[in-house]
Amino acid sequence: MGLFSKLFGGKIIKKRNQSNEIAAETRRIATIEFKVPTFYYTHLIVNKMDDIKEAALSLKDTDPLHKNDSWPKLMACVIYLGFQNECRQSRLGNPMVQDLLDNLRISPEDIDRELKRDPYEVINSYQNYDNVVMPWMRKLWKWADESSLSDVFPKDPKELREIKTIHFCNPHTARMVYAMKKRPAFMPEEIGELINLETIVAGNVDFMRDLPIYFTNFKKLPNEIGKLSKLKYLHLQYNDLQTLPGQIGKLKRLRHLKLGGNNLFELPPEIGDLEQLELLTLWQNNLTILPPEIGKLKQLKGLSIWGNHIKILPEEITNLIELDRLELNDKNDSKIELTTKQKNWIEALKSRGCEVTQNLM
Repeated sequence: MGLFSKLFGGKIIKKRNQSNEIAAETRRIATIEFKVPTFYYTHLIVNKMDDIKEAALSLKDTDPLHKNDSWPKLMACVIYLGFQNECRQSRLGNPMVQDLLDNLRISPEDIDRELKRDPYEVINSYQNYDNVVMPWMRKLWKWADESSLSDVFPKDPKELREIKTIHFCNPHTARMVYAMKKRPAFMPEEIGELINLETIVAGNVDFMRDLPIYFTNFKKLPNEIGKLSKLKYLHLQYNDLQTLPGQIGKLKRLRHLKLGGNNLFELPPEIGDLEQLELLTLWQNNLTILPPEIGKLKQLKGLSIWGNHIKILPEEITNLIELDRLELNDKNDSKIELTTKQKNWIEALKSRGCEVTQNLM
């Protein structure tokens, strides 16, 4: 079983993730772009998935206009054309179709509205979807321009949709923002639309002079940050964050969370839901306690909490047995009072080579 998991587990998970992404994109195109009612969409997916796939393949093979379409678009087209056809059958008096649409809460007004549309115009309007500018894109670009960060987001819609890394700390941009004192105080909620993001860097250091460059001044994160399901690295040093949204716990793939140099006075319990987190830096904040849920971060390799006002640690912290580096405090911090269990935990970490920085009682 263990060998099977090692050999095939990663491939199975990857395939499952790809299937979920295809399903989500098919649903988005069908229900949002083509305006297929949600109940009808769900009915077809549950009851006629094989028929949809077969029709999608036929559409790709027989219609030159759809030769290069993505699989989600092909399936969405089939679903939409099916809905159009059943609306037409309902108007022709087909009792079975009328009963079906009634049960799916599709009103006569919905049917009339759909029959006024040309299905091929609806589908063809999506042909160049990659180049369509959405309202949320305009808001992102406007925010970037107003914050003197216009080079952060690509102006090409397709590139923006596919972007994987955002650096708010471009050296040239950072110095310009610092000089102009236009430090943005909030991260736009539209950031949650960038569903392919893997890395956000909004806090860094001028390594030429080993000094922090204060080019953003984020006071809070939008709840929409939780929509970035692919995010792996979130670096937010040297901002003005005081709290974190509970939605941060939805970032199941997050590996690095850097929050040093902020004004955090508490962490949400959802921090414990970051099951793949390997590095958590919390130095130089205003924390007085850590939530007990921190003990759920079983993959954690590095933890830094120096420069806070922490005097006691939750007992659950002793569950962190994979640590390679632990920075509790420095000589200028108040001493942390440890329980016997916590002292034994630190000694066990040291014995396996973990580097521990401490000023303890």
